[in-house]
Amino acid sequence: MFSKWIYYRLLGRFFLPLLLIVAVVIGLLYHQEIETLDKLLEKEDISSVELATQVERNALATLGADALYLAGQPNMKSWIEYPSGLNKSAVIADFQWFQERFPVYDQVRFLNAQGMEEIRLDRVSGQSLVVPQAQLQNKSQRYYFKKIHSLSPGDIYVSPFDLNLERGRIEIPLKPVIRIGTPVFNQSGKFRGSILLNYLGTQILDELRQFSPGDGREIWLLNNKGFWLLGRGPEQEWGFMFPERQQHTMPIAYPQVWEKMQNNFEVGRASQNQDLFTFHRLDINSVTPGGESLKQNHWYVLIFTPKSYIEEKHADVKRNYLYMFALVFGLLLIVCSRLAQKELLRAESEQKVAEQEVQYRELLEGAPDSIVVADQSGVIRMVNVEAERVTGYSRADLVGQNVEILLPQRLRENHEEYRQSYLENPVVRSMGASKELFLLTKSGMEIPVEISLSPLVRGNERLVTSIIRDITQRKQQVAHIKELNRDLVMRSNALKAINLELESFSYSVSHDLRAPLRAVDGFSQTIIKEYADKLDDRGKDRLERIRKAAQNMAGLIDGLLDLSRISRTDMQREEVSLSKLASEVLSQLQEIDPGRKVTVSIQPEMNAQGDARLLKVLLTNLISNAWKFTGQVDDARIVLQSKELNGEQVFSVQDNGAGFNMDYAAKLFGAFQRLHDAEEFPGTGIGLATAKRVINKHGGRIWAESEPGKGAVFYFTLGEE
Repeated sequence: MFSKWIYYRLLGRFFLPLLLIVAVVIGLLYHQEIETLDKLLEKEDISSVELATQVERNALATLGADALYLAGQPNMKSWIEYPSGLNKSAVIADFQWFQERFPVYDQVRFLNAQGMEEIRLDRVSGQSLVVPQAQLQNKSQRYYFKKIHSLSPGDIYVSPFDLNLERGRIEIPLKPVIRIGTPVFNQSGKFRGSILLNYLGTQILDELRQFSPGDGREIWLLNNKGFWLLGRGPEQEWGFMFPERQQHTMPIAYPQVWEKMQNNFEVGRASQNQDLFTFHRLDINSVTPGGESLKQNHWYVLIFTPKSYIEEKHADVKRNYLYMFALVFGLLLIVCSRLAQKELLRAESEQKVAEQEVQYRELLEGAPDSIVVADQSGVIRMVNVEAERVTGYSRADLVGQNVEILLPQRLRENHEEYRQSYLENPVVRSMGASKELFLLTKSGMEIPVEISLSPLVRGNERLVTSIIRDITQRKQQVAHIKELNRDLVMRSNALKAINLELESFSYSVSHDLRAPLRAVDGFSQTIIKEYADKLDDRGKDRLERIRKAAQNMAGLIDGLLDLSRISRTDMQREEVSLSKLASEVLSQLQEIDPGRKVTVSIQPEMNAQGDARLLKVLLTNLISNAWKFTGQVDDARIVLQSKELNGEQVFSVQDNGAGFNMDYAAKLFGAFQRLHDAEEFPGTGIGLATAKRVINKHGGRIWAESEPGKGAVFYFTLGEE
């Protein structure tokens, strides 16, 4: 009974304080994780709503440009100045071509100055159909015609997002539309009518639905009055168009959230009844700079997160921490029970002190680190087997010797002073913190080590235990990690540069190159086919030149696409023969231009580590460049070789062609950068930019040296794997 009473007293002394600490720690961790979860959810919702808003902004940004494009067509200008059936037919053909290529426009119309439809094309079953004259309607009383009539030349009108009406009735099935218009004036500045496009809003709604998070969370789209355009089910959408749905609005359903939305012009977050709303305002005026729209014409994009979703997430976290607490409770009970048992055993029998001494020696011998025990004078009293193995000394060699026998000569001078300082305050601590320590072996080799000091009392004697750990392998690993980090920084910087170029490229192709290029080529081809009998040879030649220019531009676009693909190509390094690749490239050039005579020198067995496909692209661009710029030299020469420079293998492609001024070398590897006249040396200006992109993928460098009229040398390295 007495033993049990001591046992439970000891158990309570250990268990209760530890249990209280664990409960507090787990509680703090639980609240911290809940806060982290809520912040992650907020960050996710904000990111989703911002991305969804940006997608819609990008979609709307192109609409005004399309209206201005149709208004500025030559056939439209001719018809306005000289109304005739032939000119009107040409305008209709332009409208059909436009609607067939851009199926997002349900209707393309021209309203005259009195608001009457003179031309209307409807998209029916995937085809662009001209509406007969008898079915054309008068739109003079519609709000969008009145608004467009008041605009100045070049202004753009964007209507509210609503449902299409046919003869005053909502079209069934529902057809969400946005109307985009611009006025048309003749050369004397007189208003002659307006271009009006009906944009199918289902595309915008479908794009938004892709951002819906799921799991009970929804994405909504509201107009400036708070009516749902998307969200809460079809029966509550487009309430402003249906009298029976007038009460289905955000201000009525969530007045507190709506009030906060009105006071926030950017991304915001609000809650009501523990439901969360993350919203972003999209101002239509900001989407079409310089244009015009109805006052207060803006949308709200929202992510709706219901209370049940948040509670479910919190419940999952709570459940995990309850399991954790139960597990720790059991472990603590077991551990504290063991501690109480040990204390009980020690209180019951002092004779086990001797047994503990034996256990200590056994642990000493089985320790994975070297252990040296010395007295206050620094004389070694005990060592373990690992210390013998690491130092090369036997136990007999070390016991009785001063500990300085294990120190390099340069560290012995102050060691006695350090020993005395430690004995004045003998606590468990590391030795020589922030300093490099070394152990001297019997063979004279120095080993980097970490040393932990611990006081040991045996009767009236005070000893110092030194635990010595060999850290040679750790230092090697640290050095390796630093090297990996430097490589990672280099790769990260290269990736950032590539991503910036890709973004710039994609924007240029999407908004500045593709649309006008298609128009130029398409209209030129149409004129050649349909008006061949009305054009003389000079006119046909001019149109063919226009088409050739458009096709050259297409080549530039293809070059840019190839340049973009280089950055995204996965690397597969292997042993590659650059000599063989260079021979293949030169053979292809000779087949294309058999009349050229060029002296070529390729260093044999010129090998490198890299991606064979990308290296073929690199050599094709560099050798083709040399081939082109030696085209006006009688004794053209091209030399490919490699050499070692400062421990690095450097490859070069040299020619004796036109060369260039080194003052402009900084522009050499940029896309579309040309240092020579395009008529003299034709090309896209993409080749050297592509070559540099390949070098960047390999982690190497590329540079050039040249002088006008004396050729050029392009050097490059390929880095290391």
